[in-house]
Amino acid sequence: VILNCSFVILTLLLLFDVGNSLNANDIKILLSKLVDHPNIKNLNLSHNQLDEEGGKYLAEWLVDNHVLLNLDISWCSIRLLGAKALAKAIGDNNKLVSLNLSSNSFTNDTLELITQSLSRNMTLCDLNLHGNQFICRYDMKFKENPSDLTTGKESQIYKMMVAAATNQSLTTFQFGQNHIDTRCLIIMLEALAQLTNISLEELDLTGLSMNAKQTSKIDSLFLNHQKLKCYIGPVRYTTEHFANYLLNLIHMHCEQNSVTLSDMFNPIEGIRTTISTVTHEQFLDGLRRARIPIPMAYIDDIIKYLGGDSEPGTISMRSIDIT
Repeated sequence: VILNCSFVILTLLLLFDVGNSLNANDIKILLSKLVDHPNIKNLNLSHNQLDEEGGKYLAEWLVDNHVLLNLDISWCSIRLLGAKALAKAIGDNNKLVSLNLSSNSFTNDTLELITQSLSRNMTLCDLNLHGNQFICRYDMKFKENPSDLTTGKESQIYKMMVAAATNQSLTTFQFGQNHIDTRCLIIMLEALAQLTNISLEELDLTGLSMNAKQTSKIDSLFLNHQKLKCYIGPVRYTTEHFANYLLNLIHMHCEQNSVTLSDMFNPIEGIRTTISTVTHEQFLDGLRRARIPIPMAYIDDIIKYLGGDSEPGTISMRSIDIT
């Protein structure tokens, strides 16, 4: 009776689709009643037991579905042929805008299919592959021939990252907490940063283990890509983190060169000045004169954060002075 009533289906979806141990057979029955259902734009089936067969059923359904916009099937134990089928379905479906496949068992066997799908898909904006089973171990041969990771037989992960970074519709790609050696990641990101046709806006690599030197290295790679934000470290950093990092560089410059903040942002030769605010242009000019690297992907958010309640177009010196 439930499955014959569209209204009840929609109501119950909101009640039992998440974390209720639905198996592959349950999903098959459910999906058969939702084919192009006009009310289903968002579907959350996370934290269920779809496994291999459930993944295959979902993939078949997605290929023919022209209504669904957002699908979350994270934490569903999707693996093997189910993962491969979904990897291919990404390219066959051109309606989804958000797909969460995190915390499943997608492996390197699906990389080529995902890469091919991203070259075909023209609607997906957000793809989450965080916390799967993708692996890239560091080998001494990569030290001698780093191009093996970008053009050789070990380049599958890099090619997928390129496909994600240059897909014209994808804006957010989450790939953190996989089994990627940071030394391998840096080699791949160095190559990725050389591309001139990157359209991706957010590359989330949080959850990968790295030391301070490696973090600093990655932070510097995408300074010339104004729109792309690359998130690294144990968690996704906020604008406050980036603003504090920049403020520390500013104060380090002032101490090393024995200049005041006012002189840095409003220099008048031979005269020591005291100002209460700086314009956005003065702030940027001061950074350039001091040769402080400007994180272009974050600078608009940083300026807005520092500006706070100041007059439009200005930043209070109190926001910059952290002494």
